[in-house]
Amino acid sequence: METLRGKHARELLGDSLAIMKRSVLAMQSLGSRIEPRIGGTELGAVPDLDQLMSFMNIRPDAVEAVRQPLYDRLIYPTAGQIQLRYFQQPLGQGISTAPGAVGGVKSLADTNMESAGQLPSPKAFLATSIEVIFEAGSSATANIFAPQPPFSGNPASTVSLASFGGALGGNDVHNVLASGWLDLFIISKSYLQNARLDSFPPHSYICVDSSAAFSGGPVATVSAIHCGLTRAVGRPFYINPPVLLMPNTNFVVTLNWPVAVATPSGFNGRAAVRMDGFLYRNAQ
Repeated sequence: METLRGKHARELLGDSLAIMKRSVLAMQSLGSRIEPRIGGTELGAVPDLDQLMSFMNIRPDAVEAVRQPLYDRLIYPTAGQIQLRYFQQPLGQGISTAPGAVGGVKSLADTNMESAGQLPSPKAFLATSIEVIFEAGSSATANIFAPQPPFSGNPASTVSLASFGGALGGNDVHNVLASGWLDLFIISKSYLQNARLDSFPPHSYICVDSSAAFSGGPVATVSAIHCGLTRAVGRPFYINPPVLLMPNTNFVVTLNWPVAVATPSGFNGRAAVRMDGFLYRNAQ
């Protein structure tokens, strides 16, 4: 029995091997190969470029566009300055203008630039409008900005209206924006030049109205005062046609004045430039 069983087993094994051999020969004659499969895609020992692309999680040929402004904020010293240069100090560099960030470097509270004076590859930006925002401050310490809130209260009758913080801050905003010019400079030439700086009002702003109450007889006495925040208003400055900032292309926006314009309040201000538009980047 053992001899017959062994003989039968060898016959079955031989038949199986013969079938497998015929199958392999048939596949080879058709140019086929026996290869592993991953996710339904047949792979050889070394995947070719087409096979590799099907597994990529970054697609260099796919681009997305998102609504995303470019912005930068700088401290305006109380003594004034004849030029401020924007988008030249990226995140982690320069001086922060954020209130309370004494001695800190720039964060997203100040700018969203990743490189100095250019966009890193493969990013590009289509600028459709540009804004200038000036905020009055309440600190004269170098390289520090502290916001100046509007004043509300009951002053003494002998105090001048012009001495209140909100009024002084309004004078700062007026004097800085009612002069000077903006220059958008790309590579080796200007693409936009315009004056005055109040020609570039912001899309959005904090709006506070002002009022004063008087009381008394023939000679009125100030009994209450509220000074609002001064700002430029009007239609946003649209760049038409839009300007495209390509990757690794140098650009700068400058605010310029013929002479340094000091702030009447004696405090530092904060001046910002914001370009609205579309950011183009890899879709991933």
